[in-house]
Amino acid sequence: MNNNRGVALIMVLSSIAILTAIILSFSYEAQINQIRSHNLVDRTQAKLTAESGLKIAMTSLTVYRDIFNKVQQNSTFKQNAPASLLNQIWSLPFIYPIPFSDDLSVGQKNIIRDFQEDSLLQGEFQVSVQNLGNKLNLNLLRLSYLNDNDRDDNDRDDDRDDQDQDELSFKDQFVELLRRAIDQKKEDDRIFNEKYQRIEPEFLIALIEIYVSDDSELCETDFCRQAETAYQQEGILPKGAPLANMDELFLLPVWNQELIELIRSEVSVHPILMIDLDSLTSKLLALILPDLTQENIDEYFKWKNDSEEPQVIERPDDMKVFFVDLANILSDEEFTRRFNDLEKIGIQFGPDASLFRILSQATYLEGSYEIEAIVSMPLLPTPPPRNAQQQVNPQTGEPLPGQTPPANQEEPEYPVQLLEPRIVDLFIR
Repeated sequence: MNNNRGVALIMVLSSIAILTAIILSFSYEAQINQIRSHNLVDRTQAKLTAESGLKIAMTSLTVYRDIFNKVQQNSTFKQNAPASLLNQIWSLPFIYPIPFSDDLSVGQKNIIRDFQEDSLLQGEFQVSVQNLGNKLNLNLLRLSYLNDNDRDDNDRDDDRDDQDQDELSFKDQFVELLRRAIDQKKEDDRIFNEKYQRIEPEFLIALIEIYVSDDSELCETDFCRQAETAYQQEGILPKGAPLANMDELFLLPVWNQELIELIRSEVSVHPILMIDLDSLTSKLLALILPDLTQENIDEYFKWKNDSEEPQVIERPDDMKVFFVDLANILSDEEFTRRFNDLEKIGIQFGPDASLFRILSQATYLEGSYEIEAIVSMPLLPTPPPRNAQQQVNPQTGEPLPGQTPPANQEEPEYPVQLLEPRIVDLFIR
């Protein structure tokens, strides 16, 4: 009898221990699930707040687009509204809740306080917009192909002869940019030097050319033929269209993370209106002015970013102040000729922006959310020249009556007009 009582006591104690463990397990799981649900709610609210910041930035870009187009249409406005003034529409960061400053009056503080009390926004966020005009568009490698597609073989041969005589071309610029980046990386990284000892920048750029081109007949150089062979060996079919994003480079033979990172900060796949000289990187500056030494470049950025008297560089003349007048590194003739050569191949310089990076960061309690968006404002295409619109007699090749514009009639000048801002890349973190 006593033995049975002892067994029963052990069974009861064991049952209590097991039940206690189960209850503790359920309690722990319940607490974990509660924390997870709270974190999910916090992150969801942070996501909504970050999206609100993105919409605010997109609204400021839309306002900028409307005012920019109005200014371009009116010569008086254009003289009195410099680009630096227009850029303030989108360049000023926005923070919520709006911080109070000692300079604000009591009435202004009350307005801000009433706005935040009536607002449906929850949490905190800050949004900033950055001009990405300091990049070269990789899809410019496709322009020569597109221009040649509408011409006959004789015209193509003439154009190629002319191109060989040009001092600069888009392809040359990209090759030189990649060459400088590779050489610098080889100096800094012994393993990279051994891995890519025989890599040729011309070959890498030719891989991109073939990928974006829809005319394989223009492949005439040895590097281009090597690139074609690489595609055949890898069994990869070139796209025959412009790059949509930088990650497409991973689809190309040879190109990998190490090589892409060498030029990622200097190139883009989206069109820009002008290259922003105020936000140039050292690599891009060395490409624009190849005669500069690294010491010259360091001195320039030290002068430009001086803490007591920082310089704003909007036009080439602003940059010339240092290289020609102050440091006497280049002559006026050398500096002017270089920028004229760049403009001849279609590279424009100025503060007018058309490609942007929006960064919206939001927090709500324990949740956080970050949205990075690349926004493009394409240019409104200008009408073709009047002569291109003439209709001709298919038999004689002569213009039809009433189709020839007067001899003294000049082509009208169309103002630069931007289209609606659109998000072309989106990254969530």
